Amino acid sequence: MNSQRILIVSASPETVEQLNQAIRTASLDSEAEVWNEFPSDSEMRRRLKESQNPYAAAIFDMSRENEALRLVSALREVSPQTVGIVVNGARRLGSVVRAKQSGSWGYLTEPYDLRALAERLGVERTIAAERTDSGSLIAFIPAQGGAGASTVALNTAIAMSERLQGHTLLVDYDFHCGAIAFNLKLEPQHTLADALRCDYRNSEWTTTATRWQQLDVLVGPRDPSDVGPKDLKRAPSLFAAAASRYHCTVVDLPAPLLRSSAEVLDLADQAYVVCTPEITSLHLAKRLIERIRKLGRPGEKVRLLVNRVGSWGALETEQIRRVVGSEVEWALDNDYAAVRQAAWSGGPIAAGSALRSQIDQLADQLIREFKLPALKEEELFASA
Repeated sequence: MNSQRILIVSASPETVEQLNQAIRTASLDSEAEVWNEFPSDSEMRRRLKESQNPYAAAIFDMSRENEALRLVSALREVSPQTVGIVVNGARRLGSVVRAKQSGSWGYLTEPYDLRALAERLGVERTIAAERTDSGSLIAFIPAQGGAGASTVALNTAIAMSERLQGHTLLVDYDFHCGAIAFNLKLEPQHTLADALRCDYRNSEWTTTATRWQQLDVLVGPRDPSDVGPKDLKRAPSLFAAAASRYHCTVVDLPAPLLRSSAEVLDLADQAYVVCTPEITSLHLAKRLIERIRKLGRPGEKVRLLVNRVGSWGALETEQIRRVVGSEVEWALDNDYAAVRQAAWSGGPIAAGSALRSQIDQLADQLIREFKLPALKEEELFASA
């Protein structure tokens, strides 16, 4: 939780109670300080100047419009870092304009929803982390570029969508080298950058996903600069919204363990570090897992997946455990031909190959582990 000072200026006990409830709902860990009377401009300035700890936000009751707007102006003058909001007024266009001109950041009417304020104050991760949904979030992160994590994530997501009759979202979270759109031959109208700017209180953001057969896909942005720091701060809220709508969300993370990736790992129910069985890749996997653990991410959620087993120079499972310091949770065959053909055709690895069978088994395990509502085996066979 994130404790920051919040001020409410209102003579109405009912309004104060409603605002305090909205503060709690938005995960703003603060019982607001209340002024039950509207001070003069000079008194307002004096109190703000004498305060050793500035308010993060101040909420003014617009039922006394002129007084409220005078205080908003004083607030902007003395404490410009404080977010000013007006509430409870008659939502006339002229009042909204006057509020903006006075320096108000927001104008709210009942029922009060302060989640946008929480986002503005940087606590939306807390909102997203307190998940009450039943959907699962599975992340794949490569130990190094070229380890095949995107291929594994893509085919796992497709296998999950087949078993869950859709209800699956694949998110390409690699802003620089994302290849999901290319691998599925998609030319989407929207990208992840658009989704990050949507209102997650409704289903608007789902229109930014591109449909591929039964799978919904949020492809990476066309240009890395399309996603800015403010957008990334909204990502946890996006994943929380996805987990409330989809049975399963699969995230393809980039090779560097960036802060944005670490935040996804915070929310993930399961994360697979993907490497190849060559010694260099294994050492990079060890380093990545150690970094994830040092950042405080739960170790039991991070598992090792070794891709391209059987390639030249590969080590055996026991040797891998000694090098990486972690047990091999999953191992996938080396099948360049099947992967290359899938890339050319724009779809999943062909059924009948050992690699496809192994990824299907991984999907089945995830469904059992998280008790997802999958088709029965005979139903899946019939639909295929």
